[in-house]
Amino acid sequence: MAMRVAQYRLPGEGAEDASLVVFRFAGNGTIQQNFARWVGQFQQPDGRSSVEVAKTRQFYAGGLPIYVLDVTGIFVAETRPGSGVRENKQDWRMIGAVAEASDELVFVKATGPDATLERWSASIDAFLHRLVE
Repeated sequence: MAMRVAQYRLPGEGAEDASLVVFRFAGNGTIQQNFARWVGQFQQPDGRSSVEVAKTRQFYAGGLPIYVLDVTGIFVAETRPGSGVRENKQDWRMIGAVAEASDELVFVKATGPDATLERWSASIDAFLHRLVE
């Protein structure tokens, strides 16, 4: 089974575009481990920990729990896993979600400029609510 299920471009009207990617994995760590890794891809301009600014929530869709992480700051993830070369994207945001099914996890990551994701946040939320339909 392919891990990357879908990828979308979210146009940025006056800002850089964002992307939304859907992945499926069987047994790829816990939700908390994935959230910690995602939060670690951000630094805060004022030196605070990104854990302090990250917001989490949970809801149910199709009877399955959906866990959502929303974090902003300086995006410093590696450009490619293992490359050692890091991004340095100011005022970026990630809305990440994990749907927990019995035999796999479905991950959704929307990443891009805060302004672009703010523009698309209601659509992303609607997408997450229909994720397991």
